[in-house]
Amino acid sequence: MPPVPHPGSSRAPIPCATLWMLAAVAILATIPTAAQESARDTGFVSTGKLPRIESDPYIGRPTVSLEPTWTDKESESQLELSLKYGAPFKHRDWSWQLSVPVEHVDSTGKQVNGLSDVSFQLNHALSWVHWRQAVSLKLTANSASDPSLGDGQWEIEPSYTVGAWLTPHVSAGMLLSWAYGFDVDSGRSRKDVITPRTIVSFHFRGRRDFTLDLRPRFDLTRNEFYSTLMLMMSAPLGAHMGGQAGFEFPLSQLAAKRVENSRIYIDFSYGL
Repeated sequence: MPPVPHPGSSRAPIPCATLWMLAAVAILATIPTAAQESARDTGFVSTGKLPRIESDPYIGRPTVSLEPTWTDKESESQLELSLKYGAPFKHRDWSWQLSVPVEHVDSTGKQVNGLSDVSFQLNHALSWVHWRQAVSLKLTANSASDPSLGDGQWEIEPSYTVGAWLTPHVSAGMLLSWAYGFDVDSGRSRKDVITPRTIVSFHFRGRRDFTLDLRPRFDLTRNEFYSTLMLMMSAPLGAHMGGQAGFEFPLSQLAAKRVENSRIYIDFSYGL
């Protein structure tokens, strides 16, 4: 676990993590792709003959994913390893995904390990010519083994997605989600966040994609607004496997030239 710098330090707090991110992107960019044109259907894909659009949550075949995520904050760092399994229902326009995360938190010298909050997501997708639409419902349970490993609440998050191909090599999508968290015992709202995401993907030869994901968030509970930008690279890793690497950071840090409160993740998906 990289050391968390003192809050007053002017040095970029996660240079090692940034190097890991660049290395992961370089690996994905140089993977051989001969005879792998059909590998796209190992992850989140569209139905029918439409190619993949990044904002589409539909899962076209049984898929196992392993997703390590590292988050740096001002007073703590988090390392989360999520095991995900998703599959379509018999009716091919419906799919589901179960996510079981294990988390390590290092906060001011105190380290905690254990199960985080488990989530279940239901997806329904529709397609018309060059357009894709989908609705999703995600339920997150208050299942963390330690209070510091979860949000301490139940959460429900409906979302609506629309995506289209702008050119043969560029796709764009919009995703509107509403995350509402509540305490089961008191029924009080503890989270109320609306996120209208804008996603633009550039598709290159060999099924490699580069994606820009703008994520503004309206926190109605705290009356706050903030936004982050996710940069993501994805590529096939074999006949049945795909990989992604992403780096998310607050846009306010572009001017400050700092990378605190940032998130790095790598995803490996295997189609069964």
